[in-house]
Amino acid sequence: MFECIFCDKPCKRSWCPYTKENMKEAITFADVLLVPQYSDIQSRADVDISVTSKCGKIKLGLPIFSANMDTIASVTMAKWLHGHGAVASLHRFTDISTNCTEWLASPPETFCSLGFNDNIRLEHLYDAGCRNFMIDTAHGHCKQMGELIQFIKKFYMNTVVVAGNVATADGARFLVDNGADIVKIGIGPGAACSTRSQTGHGYPQLDAIFECTKAVPNNSCIADGGLKKPGDMVKALAAGADYLMVGSMLAGTFATPGDLIADVLHRSDISGESLDNKMNFAPVGDTRSYVFSGKMEKTYRGMASAEVYERYNKGGVQKSAEGVSVTVPYKNEDQSNAIIQDIVGGLRSGLTYSGARNVRQLQEKAKWVKITGAGREENKTLADK
Repeated sequence: MFECIFCDKPCKRSWCPYTKENMKEAITFADVLLVPQYSDIQSRADVDISVTSKCGKIKLGLPIFSANMDTIASVTMAKWLHGHGAVASLHRFTDISTNCTEWLASPPETFCSLGFNDNIRLEHLYDAGCRNFMIDTAHGHCKQMGELIQFIKKFYMNTVVVAGNVATADGARFLVDNGADIVKIGIGPGAACSTRSQTGHGYPQLDAIFECTKAVPNNSCIADGGLKKPGDMVKALAAGADYLMVGSMLAGTFATPGDLIADVLHRSDISGESLDNKMNFAPVGDTRSYVFSGKMEKTYRGMASAEVYERYNKGGVQKSAEGVSVTVPYKNEDQSNAIIQDIVGGLRSGLTYSGARNVRQLQEKAKWVKITGAGREENKTLADK
């Protein structure tokens, strides 16, 4: 029983939104800025952005996981990110044989994704040598998640288990109590995710990071979703995340799977045949036999989108879509590498503004200021207006 500020009477509900304690204001990246502090760092090159997981088994020179989405995850992505010190996570929406083949073709630290009914997939991947697993579901604070984590930890030795997604302290503690090594944070902040508008549930991502990382201080956490620019990534690390899961920032890069979508003027290898339409074709092979109007795109979609469901769950019961599918500009290898360089530069600069030589120092030293709507407007450049 507690007093309700709305009706001024004792409330019998187990949770009432009209109490000051319960109706918390939560923030996300655009609501705050990090306060600049004194720095004795003479060069960004003196900053170390590598992170070793608190379980001691994962060390990344660039603390980034690629999103385990079918329009992001690929062997090419795994190799490309490995070259930059980051790591990929392969998606689970493929047959087991192909999954094992792709993992074997990827750098050994690559993660493989699992769902709640993937015990056979788990067994084959483990036998193939995989030890890094990512249990992937939109709402990770659930019974099936706890049971699967316990099962893996009991019967599959020397594994690293990333589990998620959650957005609350209780959710993070639940995953760790059941044996998760790394917690993945984020309910609805992703650019291709519509969970919040479709279900009414979610949690502003920066506050979710604060709460989850504070709840499980001995475990590393991944901030998954809501990262639009390097500044958001710096804020996520400062709030306590050790790693960053990136989807939309890598969408359309040369390493992503799927067909290119292009406006084709004509195809030169068929007697000058003119084609005034959009067409799909693989990015490797005969692409140079086409003449383009200049615009090339790739698909980027959430893994709970209707398009994903229709592709991988034929004959199943239709579920409510909690994701969207869009096209994004294609980036060639040079343009893709420039994206990574921009992220690395932003992270290094971001640490120097807080006088931090590494990510752990950033987390210890970070100071925050909440900004107004006018402050958010002031943050915009001419390109944003």
